[in-house]
This record gives sequence, structure tokens and C-alpha cells, in this order.
Amino acid sequence: MVTAILTWVMLRVRHWLAVSWLAVVGLVLAPSLAGAQPAPSASAGQPAPAAHRAEVRLKDTLITELRAPLAGVDPGARARAATRAIEAAFDEGALELRTERRDDIITLYAGAVPVLQLGAADAAAAGNASLEDHANAVATNVRKAIRAEQRRADIAKTVFGVSLTVFFGLVALYLLRKVGDFSDRGRDWVTSHPGKIPGISVQSIEVVRPATLRSAVLVAVTVGRWLGQFGVAWLYLLFSLSLFERTRGISEHLSGAIIAPFSQFTGRIATSLPVVLVVLLAGLVVVLTVRFLALFFASVARGEVELRWLPADLAAPTSALVRAAVVVVALVFLAPVVTGDTDGALVRVGTVSVIAFALAATPALASVLVGMVLVFGRRLQVGSYVELGPKAGRVKALTLADVELEAEDGSLLRVPHLLALVQPARVHGKQRPVAVEVSLAAPERLDEARALLTDVAGRYGAGAKVELVGFDASSVRLRLSVSSDLKSVEAQLTLGVFEALRRSGLPLSERRG
Repeated sequence: MVTAILTWVMLRVRHWLAVSWLAVVGLVLAPSLAGAQPAPSASAGQPAPAAHRAEVRLKDTLITELRAPLAGVDPGARARAATRAIEAAFDEGALELRTERRDDIITLYAGAVPVLQLGAADAAAAGNASLEDHANAVATNVRKAIRAEQRRADIAKTVFGVSLTVFFGLVALYLLRKVGDFSDRGRDWVTSHPGKIPGISVQSIEVVRPATLRSAVLVAVTVGRWLGQFGVAWLYLLFSLSLFERTRGISEHLSGAIIAPFSQFTGRIATSLPVVLVVLLAGLVVVLTVRFLALFFASVARGEVELRWLPADLAAPTSALVRAAVVVVALVFLAPVVTGDTDGALVRVGTVSVIAFALAATPALASVLVGMVLVFGRRLQVGSYVELGPKAGRVKALTLADVELEAEDGSLLRVPHLLALVQPARVHGKQRPVAVEVSLAAPERLDEARALLTDVAGRYGAGAKVELVGFDASSVRLRLSVSSDLKSVEAQLTLGVFEALRRSGLPLSERRG
């Protein structure tokens, strides 16, 4: 569809260009065709024969006819010299005309250059009453010829500029489409060949992962598409505006607004290139150090490396603290050493970045501080059953920001450490207490019921205990509690108690509530 539209547009533009060029040719050739008309015969008036006439022209516009010699120069030589002088003055832009008389000769000047000399014989041959009137008439003809040629040149230049604007507009559309096609092909190739872009590794340390590098390539392709299309559109706009006199100033202003800041920026980069290289090298060292620390503490957490001073469950929080400390030290303390300036822009940027991050992340940092106390103080351990306010579950993982709990239904619950400042925490250890209440309709068989329930509870955990929580004339209420690390132990214990009571024949109370 797009190809068909472009083809139709190009055919229309080609037709329009042909018509435009024909119009230009007509405008340019019209004066010459008019000037090429046959001269009136000598019988029509008093002019001299054609053999004694010489025309003075500007391009194809007739200015005057010379019919008499002057100072021994025949009319033909005078006309040729005057034509060359007038055309040279027109091409050089010396268009200010004036006359100067000396004796019986008047000289016509274009600027400071003499272009034509007229005598009394020329005025008489032209039928003018005086030499001054003839000189003024010739000067008027020169001015008219100049205006006609200027108008013709402006029209031709405008038509040519419009033609170029349309032609290069089609070229710009084609380039915009090609830039988009190249960008789409690049994105499709990166998406369909993920294995062709490996990560960046230094020795055995993986600095940049393949997924990260692929994402960077996709971002670069997208940014390149935007920059390419913007560049094509900008160049076309500058070229189109520079073709016309009225818009040439806008073109110069646009080019200065873009090129001048870019050249200044390039010059600053060139002058600061050594410092930039040192900063990049220091940044690479920091990245490698952070990456090495992450891999080292990850191996400690997996048990591949054993440290006496660091348990495996504290490796992940310690890794986060150490890497954060390395980045802060690099920004605040190493920047002056690397750049050699204790009050440079990089140092100020590092200090401001740290302060801004600290202010923006105040709640998160407060949670981290509380987490450091809970994690490194061993107040919470992975695998323990805890109750944090209304939240309860087994500790699945501990980070410096929150604790991850595994609920009874298997879902994961993240609780920030800041909750420990406003809610009580109850730690049950590796086993959690479970309680089931039973209401019996046979108070006289209380001892039998307690023994039976204690035996049932012992099958599901430790510390089984049966307590009397209430009674009346027709029933008693008992609470059976046990500590267990089994999943869904409450449902299993309830089902076990029901089966044991059913087999023993102990009747349940019909009380509700």
C-alpha cells in the first residue's frame, strides 16, 4: 500500500516538474522570442538600414540601438562593448545607474564602471530632441531590463527551489522509511536470536549478563531509530529553507541552534577526555568489585564457601551492606582522588546523589536499620514460626528490608521490619502451637476424654496438653493444644480428634457457639 502511494506521488511530482520546467523555459525564452521578431522595414519610417544598426541588450532584453559611430568606433563594436559591460555589471550586482557629461558625450555608469557612451548623432538617430533626453531614455530602458531580468531569475530560482524541495521530500520520506525498516529488523533479530548476544565477562567474572546486554542493544536500536529519523527530517528542513531567500535566515538560525551547542559539547568532551577515561576505568573497577562481592557472598549463602565469622543465612544481608558501602565510598571518597579535584563537579554530584538518595529513601533506610538489628542480632531465624502483629507464618527468608513469611495456605507474605516498631512479635521457634476446642456431652467421662485427647495430640506434635476451659450441667469444653512443625496440622488434628471420639463413643455436645 505504501509503495503504491509513493509511486503515485512520484508520477504526479514528475508531471508537475515537467510542467514547471516548461513554464520556466517559456518565461526565459519569451523575451528572446519577442526580440526575435522581424524589424520593421525602412519604408515604414525614417530609421537607418539594418546594416547600420547595432543592438545593446541585457540577456534577451533590448535596451537601445546604436546607429552612428562615435570617436571613430563603429556602431557594432560600440554595441558589443556596451552589452558586455552591462551584463558584467548586472552579474556583479553593480546596478546603481548615473550619467556624466563631458563636452558632447554623455557616459552611462553602472556603479563606478562606464558601460555606454552616447553622442549627439545617437540622439538624432533615435529621434530625441536633446542628448540628455536620449541618455535618460536609455537609462530608463536599462533599469527596466534589469528589473525584468531580476524578475525572470527570481521566478526561475523559485520554481527550481520548489522542485528541489519536492524531490528531496520524496528522498527524505524514503530514508525515513528505510531507517524504520532497519530498526525493526534489528529488533526482530535481537528478539529471535537471544543466544547470539553473550554477556561480557572479565576472566571468570560476569560483568554484564546476556539479558542486560540484550536490553541495552534494544534500547540502542530504538534510540538510533529516533535519532536517525530526526536527523533526516532536520537536514531536509534546513536544505528546504536554505533554497529560498525569505527563509534562509531561519535555516541559519536553526543550524546555529543545533550545531553550535553540539560543537561546544564536543569541545568540552575533548578537553576533559583524560579525566573521563580515568573515571570510566575507576567505574569499571567499582563494577567488577561489586560483582565479585555479590558472587562471593552468594557462594557463601549456598554453602560452597564456609566462613567462621559469617553464617550462611547472613550472607545475603551482608552482601547487600558491603556492596552499598563500596558504592558510597567510591562516590564520596574516591572521586576526589580519581579526578584530582576535591571540589569538582563529579565530587559534588556524588555527594548530592548520596544525600538525595538518603532523603528519598528514609523509610526504606529506617527499615534496613531495624532489619540489621533483627537479622544480625539473631532475633529472627529462617524456619521459625513467628507472629508479627496480625501476620503469622514460617520465616521463609530474611532480608535487610523485610521478612518473608510462608502462610498456612502456601502463599508468601512480605512484612517490612518497620512493623516491628509498632506491633509485638511472638517467636515460637521451629514448631508452632495449635489448639482445638471440643465440647462433650458426658461430663462424667471427663478423665477418659482427657486421656484419649492427650494420646491423639501426641501423634501430631510435642507438648500435648488438654485443659478445661468451661462446663455446665450437661457439657464440658476442653482445649487441646500441641506444638508441631507439620503443615496443615490444625486440620489434621481436628480430623484425628473427631475420629477418636467417634470410635470411643464419647458424645459431643449439641451446644452451638
